[in-house]
Amino acid sequence: MKKLSALFLIAIIFITGCQPSENAIQTAIVQTQNVNTPFPKSTNTPIATFTPSPTNTLHPTNTLQTPLSISDSNLTFEYLDKYGHIINGFADALDELTIKHNEMVDNNDLYSDQTWRFQVEFILGKLERSANEMESIESVPQQVIQVDNILDQVASETKRLVLNYRQLLDWDVSANDKVLENIDKLIDLSEQLIAETEKIPTDTQIPTELSDMNQTPTVSAPDCINWTEVTTAMIGQEVCVYGIVYKSKSVGESTRQILFSDDQKAFFLAGGTYMYFVGSGDCVVAQGQVLSSFIGVPYIDIDEALYKCEPWMK
Repeated sequence: MKKLSALFLIAIIFITGCQPSENAIQTAIVQTQNVNTPFPKSTNTPIATFTPSPTNTLHPTNTLQTPLSISDSNLTFEYLDKYGHIINGFADALDELTIKHNEMVDNNDLYSDQTWRFQVEFILGKLERSANEMESIESVPQQVIQVDNILDQVASETKRLVLNYRQLLDWDVSANDKVLENIDKLIDLSEQLIAETEKIPTDTQIPTELSDMNQTPTVSAPDCINWTEVTTAMIGQEVCVYGIVYKSKSVGESTRQILFSDDQKAFFLAGGTYMYFVGSGDCVVAQGQVLSSFIGVPYIDIDEALYKCEPWMK
């Protein structure tokens, strides 16, 4: 079996009134290497996963005007809200499965290790739950009906992948080819998702409050400071902060963090599900009161006050 050293990443935007930008579709080609393993080798490309979009194209110019937040009153946005949480957990589980799989490829003895097998089974359970959640999404707006149909296929294929991987854990070597077929199918579905996402109508009415924000920015950009300038001495103060995103991650069912550094003691942002629009490399601006985490790290708890940067901030 091949070692999975990267994931095929698909970024999708479901925002009413806009199409995915070129940056919203990213791929990381999977590199493989031959290793001694009890399973047949194949040249097939491994697992496909899906990640929330790193790009918001709600407004045509890169200015501090339109917030990245969404309106719960719009069915398409509500669908995105549910989808974002589910797909994020799904992608995280596939990441974890890839890591455990690579550990086994590097050390075949792990295949008989009960701790390793228990961890893999736990991850397969998370994938299975994510697939069930994909199938349970209701109130699908017409704009994304075809996308939702493909997601149902992703859910079904994921369940087959879980079943076949469990057979692989039971020393059924023939299941290896089935797993590879599942992976190929997921990659094909990934491509279909991109195609269907590009068909989302661009003339849908944008919520009034977002249109108003185009004309009346609420943040005075020149007063903003770089995230590196935030210190614990600012705790309790109202500030405007900008910076290039290192990564965005889930810290609960409805909460995400935007990190600007891999340093656990560095300033960060916290917020709700609308932050799924944010990805690594994006320049964002936030305004709010500086708070202190339980370990004393300064952060801002964002409440629909996240913006794209002005050019001078990059």
